[in-house]
Amino acid sequence: MSSTAADARRISLLVGLLFGLAGMGSSSAAIALPVLARDLDVSTGVSAWAISLYALMLAVATAVYGRVSDLVGIRRPLLVGVGLMTTGALVGSLAPGFPVLLAARIFQGAGAAAVPTLGVAII
Repeated sequence: MSSTAADARRISLLVGLLFGLAGMGSSSAAIALPVLARDLDVSTGVSAWAISLYALMLAVATAVYGRVSDLVGIRRPLLVGVGLMTTGALVGSLAPGFPVLLAARIFQGAGAAAVPTLGVAII
């Protein structure tokens, strides 16, 4: 296999993995809502904000990443997005209270927005 074919395969695999992780951001939280609500001492209805804020940031930041990538290229915004998504996931998993979890989910959603926009641009 040539070097360019191997690079293309590696990039496709990484982008596919990122799409999977970004997509799991809301569905995996939905399964855990009752446990999350109990552990953080909020109602299940209030705990749904963790999903809503993720989805809201995903929708809003998608257009931002597209414009930023037009100005500075794809690599830097994608790395920032993956960094935000990862940091948000780690902070959210260790959140001591519901407000920290919401802030983490906002960062996670803002980072995850880079994936659909820039992933398609890479491919």
